[in-house]
Amino acid sequence: MEKKKPRLSRKQKSGVTITKTFPSSKALAIEHTMVVSDMISSIGYNRSKEILEVLFSNNKLHKYKAVPHNIYMSFMTAPTYNTFYNEYVKDQFDFEVI
Repeated sequence: MEKKKPRLSRKQKSGVTITKTFPSSKALAIEHTMVVSDMISSIGYNRSKEILEVLFSNNKLHKYKAVPHNIYMSFMTAPTYNTFYNEYVKDQFDFEVI
């Protein structure tokens, strides 16, 4: 059986941001926003479950648990995604590699 391609949509932020929906474990789909970074390809967040997903440039998807919404919002508005990730996300929350 052939896998379906992720659904793509476009929306305006400051410029054009492309969002993708990636299927996650346990059939949870989280919309991702593609970012400009040499290390990170996209970031997604499920507010009701407090799950942060980070898709890296090497195509590894990390799913972080119990991440407060303010961390996600700060991440998305950080001057550099790599620095924010290393200081405030990496080694701060339980995660699994999907």
